[in-house]
Amino acid sequence: MKKLILLISLFYGMNSVMASENKVFDLLLSQNKLIAVNVILILILSGVILYLFTQDRKIKNLENQINDKS
Repeated sequence: MKKLILLISLFYGMNSVMASENKVFDLLLSQNKLIAVNVILILILSGVILYLFTQDRKIKNLENQINDKS
C-alpha cells in the first residue's frame, strides 16, 4: 500500500512539472523564441563537436610523433 501511495504521489509530481514546462514551451513557441533557442543550442553543440574533433586529431598527431621517435 505504501508503494502505491508513493507511486501515485510521484506520478502527480511529474504531471505538475510537465504542465509547468508545457506553459513555458507554449510561450516560447508562440513568440517564435523557441526557434532561436534551438538554433543557439545547435551552434553550441556543433562548436563543441568540432573542437573535440580537432583536439582528437592533434592528439593523434602527437602520439604518432612520439611513436616514430621511439
